[in-house]
Amino acid sequence: VNPKAGVARFVRSSEGSFTKLRASAGSGIRPPDAFEIAFTDNPSLEPERSRSFEAGIDHSFAAGRVAVEATGFHNRYDDLIIAVGSFGTSSRYRTDNISNARAQGLELAGTARGRVTWGVPVDLLLRVSLTFLDTEILAVDGGTGAPPPFTPGESLLRRPARQFAAEWTVRSGRFNAFATAGGRSETRDVDPSFGTFGGLFDAPGYATVNAGAAWRIGRRVEVFGRVTNLLDRDYEEALGFPAPGRGGMAGLRIAAGR
Repeated sequence: VNPKAGVARFVRSSEGSFTKLRASAGSGIRPPDAFEIAFTDNPSLEPERSRSFEAGIDHSFAAGRVAVEATGFHNRYDDLIIAVGSFGTSSRYRTDNISNARAQGLELAGTARGRVTWGVPVDLLLRVSLTFLDTEILAVDGGTGAPPPFTPGESLLRRPARQFAAEWTVRSGRFNAFATAGGRSETRDVDPSFGTFGGLFDAPGYATVNAGAAWRIGRRVEVFGRVTNLLDRDYEEALGFPAPGRGGMAGLRIAAGR
């Protein structure tokens, strides 16, 4: 049984502007995967378990044209499944539920929309979000250490301390365009060939930009194009797997039916 519950309350609402408080809590599980089941003699292997809590506030003003959001969260992960390796004193099984971790942080977001006139009416939308994350590997159950090569207090793999995303859209009649940006700070990762057995590494942070536009011709035809990695950055989302450089795409959409 994994219950989840949430509550929200509007503390102010007037002419499209409002302030809302919200909170939620719940639990979750991740069953053992095929590898973890196949290579263990542990008939008591249990799912990984998590408990989460978050609370936030949403505030909209300027007749609903501007909105800001803030959410704080805390997650605790218990009974993480690991290959015990040198942790033979903790368990006689190859895989067991002995590892633990936590993650907590703050998410901030803002949205602004409006209309301007540059000869013709133009609708604009801008959304920006930031995430600040703090993670920690905790000691194994019944011990003071953590599964090698980790030590208690280190951050979790591929969990950057900071992430951001931004989106800007323009729409006017039959024309629309967009630009997006996103990225993260430096994060911990593992050797791409040997995993944790190859050691831990610092994967550099990155930021990328994408852009595109579309023009509708008549009722049924639209010409579109987009450019990915507009600034042709060299980066890796996962260590050892380079992302493609600048790329482009153009096409034609034709709607069928009535």
